[in-house]
Amino acid sequence: MTRRCAWIAFVAGVALTGVPVSDAAPTAKPSAARVVVSVRPSVVRLGQSAVVEVRSGEPWRQLELRLKGSTTAIGLLSPWVRLRLRDGVWSARIPPLEARGVYPVELRAGPGDGVLHSRGWLYEVLSAGTLAGPSFPTPEGVVRDWVRRHGTLRALRRWPFSAHDRRVPALHQRLIAAYTPRGDQNPSDRMGIFITAVRIGFGARWRLLEATVRP
Repeated sequence: MTRRCAWIAFVAGVALTGVPVSDAAPTAKPSAARVVVSVRPSVVRLGQSAVVEVRSGEPWRQLELRLKGSTTAIGLLSPWVRLRLRDGVWSARIPPLEARGVYPVELRAGPGDGVLHSRGWLYEVLSAGTLAGPSFPTPEGVVRDWVRRHGTLRALRRWPFSAHDRRVPALHQRLIAAYTPRGDQNPSDRMGIFITAVRIGFGARWRLLEATVRP
């Protein structure tokens, strides 16, 4: 190619793209808006496994998934899980989790790549009656409702999760309550209960996840 032809090609490239051809912008990063994540079953019971399916127009060569806040039996963050592609759908079976809760789904193309997430991608591990129970604007409302059905509330405060519990605080809160059991006429006879409240989505109302005598 002559110098004149090369110069014409360069000018044409600038006119079409606004930058020299060799400096054109790279391919856009994957967008969560182009990805659909579904879980089967939609609500998972403790001790049960489930399948996560990912449908997308993104040209991934591989895909990995992690449930944010999920941990192993010894308190380590759960590892990334490799998904398999079949008939245009990426999928993986998630083994049973260690604790009930709502876990945001995170995706990445591989180690070192950016993490893709959406507020609507949630993996729910709940008891059978969780969604049928009442909901409240605050976690404290969950505790007051539980105590009202069991006795008289004497004290209430929030209780931090342990270092091994990595569940997302925006979706989970633990509280401790002191109460006098129903029918007990002595106010000094108090019992304690730990209440974990959960919400099924960012900005949703709070529900009872579980009540235990130990944190």
